[in-house]
Amino acid sequence: MDCADNEPYSATFCRNNHGHLIGHFFESMLDMESDDGGLCYFHEGRCCKASLSDYDFAVVCFPCQPWSSLGNRKNRAAPNQHKYWSAVFGAEGSAISLVRRKHPRIVLFENVDGFRTLLDDSGRTGLQRLEDEMYGIKVGGSRFYRGSASVRITTDCWG
Repeated sequence: MDCADNEPYSATFCRNNHGHLIGHFFESMLDMESDDGGLCYFHEGRCCKASLSDYDFAVVCFPCQPWSSLGNRKNRAAPNQHKYWSAVFGAEGSAISLVRRKHPRIVLFENVDGFRTLLDDSGRTGLQRLEDEMYGIKVGGSRFYRGSASVRITTDCWG
């Protein structure tokens, strides 16, 4: 399994708790999707390539800030105006481009509730846009099919 996150703390946490499952921990999804490889937190000073050319299963947890209720204040710009929008829908190094290049058989996208409710400048939610983008991807002549669920998870202790 390979992972990507721009937060070094995430790599440290994963190494300490799940290191036996993870081959590489890339600094970005762009490094992970690149055929030339990229910076890997697990192998400092080395340029690593992702373990597999294609993935069977991908869990994609992209930045929530464009859709988060913490940012949902008066005079707030549409989600597609946020600097992290490209982490999901960008041409390279995004959730969508990773799926286009690596062709996982199953993809699980995780994000906050606002992803399915807040509208962008085109009048669509992040979930609607994601569904449109995913439907346009063909692998072996087949299109992606979707199933979606909204699950609210809360905790009393983030420690």
